[in-house]
Amino acid sequence: MSVRSFLRNHWPSITIAVTAAVIACAAIVMLSNMPPHRIVMATGPEGGTRHVLGERYRAALARSNVEVQLVPTAGSVENLAKLLDPHGGADVALIEGGASSAKDASGLQSLGVVFYEPLWWFRKREIPDTGFDALRGRKVSIGPEGSATRALSLELIKQNGMEGQFGELLGLAPQEARDKLLTGDIDVAFIMMAWESSIVRQLLADERVRLSGYARADALVALYPFINKVVVPRGVIDLARDRPPADRVLIATKASLVVRKDLHPAIQYLLLNTAREIHSSQNIFNRANEFPAAEAYDIPLSDEAVRFYKSGPPFLARLLSILDRRAARQDHHPAHSDLGCALPYDAIFCLASMTGRCDRRCYACTEN
Repeated sequence: MSVRSFLRNHWPSITIAVTAAVIACAAIVMLSNMPPHRIVMATGPEGGTRHVLGERYRAALARSNVEVQLVPTAGSVENLAKLLDPHGGADVALIEGGASSAKDASGLQSLGVVFYEPLWWFRKREIPDTGFDALRGRKVSIGPEGSATRALSLELIKQNGMEGQFGELLGLAPQEARDKLLTGDIDVAFIMMAWESSIVRQLLADERVRLSGYARADALVALYPFINKVVVPRGVIDLARDRPPADRVLIATKASLVVRKDLHPAIQYLLLNTAREIHSSQNIFNRANEFPAAEAYDIPLSDEAVRFYKSGPPFLARLLSILDRRAARQDHHPAHSDLGCALPYDAIFCLASMTGRCDRRCYACTEN
């Protein structure tokens, strides 16, 4: 039988077989490109700000059926090592500015900066506020190995010519440094944490402890591009007791949300949306909606992050977000919701907002 005759007599079967093969190949390609349902996030010391933030990321991504495994670490230096681990030590982590170099950044991408982390300088009340000279012969905690606190503290000590002039340099975790400072077992503690940290708030409120500032903060900002100057205003801790009694100028880095370059784009968008949800509020160091921001130091922004900051989430992600919120509203207020009109009403106004023509009264936009 000739090929032509075979094809003519069996074309329905051949068509079905070819179609099935194409569908199977397409399915294999689609499945191979599906986003993962589980990622690993390196955070920081348990009980610290970054570990608490990690728990918020875990809860937010769980709503999208993505499991986040949190891995406590000593800090940014260890986080960076886990991200660079080819055996999958971590997929995402919070990294302070200055903790990496361009060489370290190979294989990593940033989703932007998300908050300030000042280097708090706490001392016992009886120690004079005379700058680094007051640290001579003192017992000073500079943070554990693998932490950005330690790395930056050692750099400051070197730049101020204070190497070898301390009574003892201790690598204490933030909780232990707080406890030993309050009991008088150490004289000074350098702690790099966000304003919201319970450890920072406790030390700021305690009468046995004073906050020191950096008299030459402007010089440090000029010397180190990843350092920023922030101010703790007079009286912001306690107006009635006038604490602090004067403005305190601190130095701070901006923490970046860093991912492995091969992390699926859909997961990156989920992380970016979550970062906007978590970090957009105001505090004493930043305005509302200042974070997350499209800034990068040694680690370049991912393509997804560039698109996100330029144009916002993709249309499909915004549409699914609308439906999620309408479904939640239907669950909580079934008597006041019309599920049948949920998609057209909110989707139309969401599209209008994308073109700048929304009247801002629709549910989708008032919720954003």
